Formats: sequence, structure tokens, C-alpha cells
Amino acid sequence: MSFRRLCPLAFLSLLAAVPAMADVLTESTHHCIPETIRCGETQTAILDATECFIDEQSYADFFTFAGPEGQDVTIRLSASTFTPKLLLFDPTPNLSLSQSGSSSDLVVQTTLSAGGLWRIAATTVQPKATGLYTISLECAIPPQPSTPYLTTDQIPKYRFKVRITGKTPLIGAKEKNCIPETLCVSGAVPGRTEVFLRVQAPRPNGYEWPTIVKFTTSQVEVWVQQIKTGIVRYYLLPGATPTGSDLPGLFDRFGFRP
Repeated sequence: MSFRRLCPLAFLSLLAAVPAMADVLTESTHHCIPETIRCGETQTAILDATECFIDEQSYADFFTFAGPEGQDVTIRLSASTFTPKLLLFDPTPNLSLSQSGSSSDLVVQTTLSAGGLWRIAATTVQPKATGLYTISLECAIPPQPSTPYLTTDQIPKYRFKVRITGKTPLIGAKEKNCIPETLCVSGAVPGRTEVFLRVQAPRPNGYEWPTIVKFTTSQVEVWVQQIKTGIVRYYLLPGATPTGSDLPGLFDRFGFRP
């Protein structure tokens, strides 16, 4: 796997921001930042000597995914040249679990104890083992709000449900005034759009891409249903952290077949 490199000062700053992970990561010349993995996705990567260390023993790749409290997730690691090991960090980030495989495959099933951004460390049982591996993430779709779907003639093949959670959960409402090919959704204040939703027409990879942008620091959950098939995709954009300054958005490259 290829990661952006950090200078030592930047790396130390990163570790200071995540003390629990700093207890696991060790100082070395191998620095990394996480890749994103989404529910339903499988990625192929390579562990080699350019990765960061886990406890000065093994190389590791890191991945992040967002999920709500109570969501059931399944993580699979498969490799042919080493026995995989997985560490899972909660949004704090504290170490939530550590599990080692006994063969070339490892399957971890767990229920998320908190909502937010979770981190996976994919590593090895044998010290400093290297090689090709695959990682996949499957997530149960949380129950939808009982409210009706939001629709717009700007996106005729899809309908949506939106929940915005700050101090209390709020069901998003459709705003009449919006930009083309977009569903605008407000939260606590009617008339003030906080979430913008689109489904981009078939892209070069043959899929239609759900795209979500938010203008709120609160957590946003979105259920997107393709009307003709009934297929539902679920997306979570975490709320801002006390020290954070980013408003995350996303697009799903493998959202729906036309």
C-alpha cells in the first residue's frame, strides 16, 4: 500500500493527537497515514518494509471507516504469505480489540461501541512478515427512520432519508430552493440547507455515484434508495471533533449500477 509520507515533526504531532495509537505505533523512519475503506469494499494491498511498525515487531497498514454506535461490522483479512492480525481502534481512539488469525484468513465480527471514525490496523502475527493481502469490510445497514423518503424531480431514480445528530437527532427536511441535480436538506433551521445530495450519472467505471456534502458540524446519516431495484446504501459523515476543523463529504465510486 502506498501512503503519503510525513516529516518526523508532523508524525509526532499526529501521535500527540491520538495518544492511544501512539502507545502501539513506535518511532521509526516508517510513517503512514490511514487509507479510507467503505462498507462493502474490498481492497488489495502489500505489506513491505516501507510501512509503519506495530510494537517494533511487524509492519502495518492503517484504514479508517465511519460507522454509528451499535452497527455490526465484519472485517476480513486474507493473505498467502503470512498469518494476518488485526487491531481495531475506536473514535477516541482507544484500542477496542486485537485478534490474530491461525491460518491465512482472519474474520473479525464486532458491534461498534460508539459512532464516529474507526481505525483498522492490518498487520501480521509473524515479526516483519511481508506480502500481498486483501481486506474487506461489510456493515449492517442501521434501521431507517420511520419518516417518508425525500424525493426530487432533479434526481428522479432515487429517494433519500437524512438524519442530523447534534445534541439530539433531527430528521432532515427537503428545501424547495436548491441547485440543479441536487436535493437540499435542512436540519434545525428551516430554509437553511445543511446537506447537499446528488447521484452522479454513470461514471467511466459504469456506476452511478452518490455524493454527499454537509455544511454542519453535526453527524449526518444518509440512506439512499434506488427506486427501481429497492437497493439501499447507507452513509455516515461523522460530527466534528473538539479540535477538528474539517467538514467531511464523500462520493461512492461503486454506489449503484444504472
